[in-house]
Amino acid sequence: MQSDRQLKRWYAKYNREFFDDKLPQDTVIYWCPSPGAHADTCPVFEVAAGVFEIKIDPAIQGITCFWRMILLHEMIHVALWPRHPKHQHGRLFIAEKDRIYALGALKKLW
Repeated sequence: MQSDRQLKRWYAKYNREFFDDKLPQDTVIYWCPSPGAHADTCPVFEVAAGVFEIKIDPAIQGITCFWRMILLHEMIHVALWPRHPKHQHGRLFIAEKDRIYALGALKKLW
Protein backbone atom coordinates (compact mmCIF):
# COMPACT_ATOMS: atom_id res chain seq x y z
CA MET A 1 0.00 0.00 0.00
CA GLN A 2 1.22 3.50 -0.84
CA SER A 3 0.65 6.62 1.19
CA ASP A 4 -1.84 9.25 0.13
CA ARG A 5 0.33 12.22 -0.91
CA GLN A 6 -1.68 14.82 0.98
CA LEU A 7 -1.70 12.79 4.20
CA LYS A 8 2.01 12.05 3.84
CA ARG A 9 2.80 15.78 3.38
CA TRP A 10 0.90 16.65 6.56
CA TYR A 11 2.56 13.78 8.43
CA ALA A 12 5.99 15.14 7.41
CA LYS A 13 5.01 18.69 8.40
CA TYR A 14 3.69 17.65 11.80
CA ASN A 15 6.66 15.34 12.33
CA ARG A 16 9.00 18.32 11.87
CA GLU A 17 6.93 20.79 13.89
CA PHE A 18 5.84 18.68 16.85
CA PHE A 19 8.00 15.54 16.98
CA ASP A 20 11.47 16.89 16.04
CA ASP A 21 11.42 14.67 12.92
CA LYS A 22 11.80 11.59 15.14
CA LEU A 23 8.83 9.62 13.83
CA PRO A 24 9.58 7.03 11.15
CA GLN A 25 9.74 8.58 7.68
CA ASP A 26 8.53 5.36 6.06
CA THR A 27 5.17 5.38 7.85
CA VAL A 28 2.41 4.64 5.35
CA ILE A 29 -0.75 6.75 5.68
CA TYR A 30 -3.87 6.29 3.58
CA TRP A 31 -7.63 6.64 3.49
CA CYS A 32 -9.42 3.44 4.43
CA PRO A 33 -13.02 2.97 5.55
CA SER A 34 -13.33 1.96 9.17
CA PRO A 35 -15.30 -1.29 9.48
CA GLY A 36 -16.38 -0.38 12.99
CA ALA A 37 -14.93 2.40 15.06
CA HIS A 38 -14.16 1.49 18.64
CA ALA A 39 -13.20 4.04 21.25
CA ASP A 40 -10.44 1.78 22.53
CA THR A 41 -8.86 1.02 19.15
CA CYS A 42 -6.99 3.37 16.85
CA PRO A 43 -6.12 2.61 13.23
CA VAL A 44 -2.33 2.65 13.63
CA PHE A 45 -0.39 -0.58 13.26
CA GLU A 46 3.23 -1.63 13.46
CA VAL A 47 3.52 -3.73 10.30
CA ALA A 48 7.23 -4.51 10.83
CA ALA A 49 9.79 -3.52 13.45
CA GLY A 50 9.56 0.28 13.58
CA VAL A 51 7.43 0.49 10.41
CA PHE A 52 3.92 1.85 10.85
CA GLU A 53 0.69 2.13 8.91
CA ILE A 54 -2.00 4.69 9.68
CA LYS A 55 -5.51 4.40 8.23
CA ILE A 56 -7.85 7.39 8.23
CA ASP A 57 -11.52 6.98 7.37
CA PRO A 58 -12.36 8.77 4.09
CA ALA A 59 -15.77 9.71 5.56
CA ILE A 60 -13.96 12.65 7.21
CA GLN A 61 -11.87 13.59 4.16
CA GLY A 62 -13.90 16.76 3.55
CA ILE A 63 -13.54 17.96 7.15
CA THR A 64 -9.94 19.18 7.07
CA CYS A 65 -9.58 20.19 10.71
CA PHE A 66 -10.98 16.83 11.86
CA TRP A 67 -8.75 14.55 9.75
CA ARG A 68 -5.71 16.63 10.71
CA MET A 69 -6.61 16.17 14.38
CA ILE A 70 -7.02 12.42 13.80
CA LEU A 71 -3.62 12.32 12.06
CA LEU A 72 -1.98 14.06 15.03
CA HIS A 73 -3.73 11.63 17.38
CA GLU A 74 -2.35 8.62 15.48
CA MET A 75 1.11 10.22 15.33
CA ILE A 76 1.09 10.37 19.13
CA HIS A 77 0.51 6.61 19.16
CA VAL A 78 3.49 6.14 16.81
CA ALA A 79 5.66 8.38 19.00
CA LEU A 80 4.75 6.43 22.14
CA TRP A 81 4.65 2.94 20.62
CA PRO A 82 7.87 1.53 22.13
CA ARG A 83 7.12 2.63 25.70
CA HIS A 84 3.33 2.79 25.93
CA PRO A 85 0.74 0.02 25.70
CA LYS A 86 -0.57 -0.03 22.16
CA HIS A 87 -3.71 1.96 21.41
CA GLN A 88 -4.23 3.22 24.93
CA HIS A 89 -5.03 6.77 25.93
CA GLY A 90 -3.59 6.87 29.42
CA ARG A 91 -1.28 9.22 31.27
CA LEU A 92 1.58 9.14 28.72
CA PHE A 93 -0.77 9.68 25.80
CA ILE A 94 -2.45 12.64 27.52
CA ALA A 95 0.92 14.19 28.42
CA GLU A 96 2.10 13.93 24.81
CA LYS A 97 -1.18 15.38 23.53
CA ASP A 98 -0.85 18.28 25.95
CA ARG A 99 2.77 18.82 24.85
CA ILE A 100 1.92 19.16 21.16
CA TYR A 101 -1.15 21.29 21.93
CA ALA A 102 1.11 23.63 23.93
CA LEU A 103 3.31 23.89 20.82
CA GLY A 104 0.29 25.11 18.84
CA ALA A 105 -0.93 21.93 17.15
CA LEU A 106 -4.60 22.88 17.57
CA LYS A 107 -4.05 26.32 16.07
CA LYS A 108 -2.68 24.78 12.88
CA LEU A 109 -5.60 22.51 12.03
CA TRP A 110 -7.28 24.87 9.56
